[in-house]
Amino acid sequence: MPIDAVALGVRSISAAAELQMLRAGLDCIHEAVVVTRIGDRETLNPECIAFSNAEFELLTGWTRADAIGRPLSDFAALQTALGLLPRVTEPQSFAAPRRIELLHPSRDGSLFWAEMEVSCVLDEKGSATHRVIILRDVSGRRALEEQLFQAQKVEAVGRLAGGVAHDFNNVLTAIGGFSELLLDELAPGTSAHGEVLQIKAASDRAAALTRQLLVFSRKQPVRPQHLDTNALVADMERFIRRVISASVGIRVALQDAIPSVYMDPLQFEQVLLNLVINASEAMADGGALSIESRSVVLGETYDGHSQGVRPGPYVCLVVSDTGAGMDELTRERMFEPFFTTKSGGTGLGLSTVHEIVRQSGGHVWVYTEVGVGSTFKVYLPASSHAPVALQAEGDTHVSGGHETVLVVEDETAVREVVQAMLERRGYLVLLAEDADQAVRLSQQHEGEIHLLLTDVVLPLSTGQKVAEQLQRARPSLQVLFMSGYTNEAISAHGEIDPGDLLVEKPFSELTLARRVREMLDRKERDREERQIAREARAR
Repeated sequence: MPIDAVALGVRSISAAAELQMLRAGLDCIHEAVVVTRIGDRETLNPECIAFSNAEFELLTGWTRADAIGRPLSDFAALQTALGLLPRVTEPQSFAAPRRIELLHPSRDGSLFWAEMEVSCVLDEKGSATHRVIILRDVSGRRALEEQLFQAQKVEAVGRLAGGVAHDFNNVLTAIGGFSELLLDELAPGTSAHGEVLQIKAASDRAAALTRQLLVFSRKQPVRPQHLDTNALVADMERFIRRVISASVGIRVALQDAIPSVYMDPLQFEQVLLNLVINASEAMADGGALSIESRSVVLGETYDGHSQGVRPGPYVCLVVSDTGAGMDELTRERMFEPFFTTKSGGTGLGLSTVHEIVRQSGGHVWVYTEVGVGSTFKVYLPASSHAPVALQAEGDTHVSGGHETVLVVEDETAVREVVQAMLERRGYLVLLAEDADQAVRLSQQHEGEIHLLLTDVVLPLSTGQKVAEQLQRARPSLQVLFMSGYTNEAISAHGEIDPGDLLVEKPFSELTLARRVREMLDRKERDREERQIAREARAR
């Protein structure tokens, strides 16, 4: 039975009043609504906007007067006009709404990501006469999705790097180690010496690339210390002058008496070196490079606080160049892993800088202008502790010895290069490729074994288990671990004690000699202390 409107007390309204009420209702909703009149393809009339609500003006800046009567294509960004727009205006009718995401322009020329929900209005014949488009700003969601995508990409890179680190670092240990040994036997200035030097340099670059990959997953072994950044910059200055173009002039200005920072010295060197190389490559035709240090205090109004920077004292490292500079698009992506504008570049330099500084609790501020140059300011939290004195890598005076070292390593090339490194310094070396062979050698060797040098991860065992087994028969045995694995892999294959020394692959002969001597000298100190204690008790 039909409902009697008069009986219900509802007056019939005119079509015009009904339309006005519909418009007012659409102006109250918080989604942009656009109604288009579908054009006639035979007469080439374009699809034009017949209605837009108040939210459309708030979202895009286009008023109703601006929009009505204009072709829909006038409101499509160049990025979408040739791609997704035809999907919005396709001729066939469809009943179910269609959702499309595209870049939509605002009146001021800016772009935002919009989700379009498109439906057709059909006449009595079932033909589409109008289209209803609902617009929603999804820029925030897209930004979160992009952050998630980047995080997943970085995590995948970390898993990949961690997975290959062991094998890759074993190979680099052998290549770099044998190259180093061979260089000592070749006369400097000869072609052979130069060629081997190139092999060693390539090995070092590959090792640096591996370290950069591991930075993103926080799997690179990190050993923070209280550092004097001025001393590190001064130590690196000579090396920096060798790696940049001769047409680039360098100015170093270090503020006196700046506080220390708490971070890994190798990571600080990575940050400075990557910034310097990036600056040098931006000055292909020459220019000026400036390296400065400053002590600063960031207040509450510092514009970096939107990125989570806490107010307080910082050490600011400034690297400036007079190079090509970066446009806005490049600037937005400069810290993105694998993004590069250089032919043959890895896209890891600036992204490594950003990640190391972020992990250290700092912040990177950048100013760049095309044709003028770029300035990078690295803010690192200041420490109240006195800086530690770092041992200079250039000091090659490391004594050898005549002690016996048992080396346990499953990779043949690594065993052989370690043997050569130690024997040339006077040590007696016993070699084992797995845990069982190490135990047999220990049982068969009649003399003292002073040091066990073992890989952390061994076939069907771990270096920790081998050490425990051998120390039951030889309590005074010192242990030095070596590994090409990341921290996570070491934990998964047998956690080593924090007090244990670890030499990370790939290592140089000098680094290995220092670690071995340090462990053996520790044993000697322990022996002397026990002797003094016994003599004291006897008195």
